[in-house]
Amino acid sequence: MGPWGMLLTHLPQIAVAEKSYIDLGFLHTKNKGFLRKDNSLKTVYESLKSDLKRVEEMTCGTNTVGGTVAEISSQICQFITARVQLIDFYEKTYNMSMNSKVMRHQELLVVIESIIEGHSLSCSHISLNTIKTSLILEYLENPAKPPIVLYKGPSKLDELVNIG
Repeated sequence: MGPWGMLLTHLPQIAVAEKSYIDLGFLHTKNKGFLRKDNSLKTVYESLKSDLKRVEEMTCGTNTVGGTVAEISSQICQFITARVQLIDFYEKTYNMSMNSKVMRHQELLVVIESIIEGHSLSCSHISLNTIKTSLILEYLENPAKPPIVLYKGPSKLDELVNIG
């Protein structure tokens, strides 16, 4: 199987994981029992990430096509890392609301801005523009960002929007 074939075998799994992510399926209560397989969305993403890292290692430096596949695999791994961090963020927000705790917006804002800062340059390959756009839109529409923050001046998010 060629480099593109190795990459393409993982794309349907990414699509299934993304569908579950968009449905917020990871926020449902978890029924983990003894000796039960962990099918959480984070586990699915981590498995995909390790598979894509293997593809990257196998195709890196082989030829021009292999180099492109390695670059795209690496950038999809960055995207998956951002997704896992966002899942953690949403679970934290969900747990705050379920435990009747006061929402600590400033704390949540720090977390989301660190995710933005860490992934602002990811998905730079032209074939991944749609993925990058979806991340940017998710950052912009995040409910954890209180409106007052918009008046404090430019932030990393403003720079990301102006660059993108």
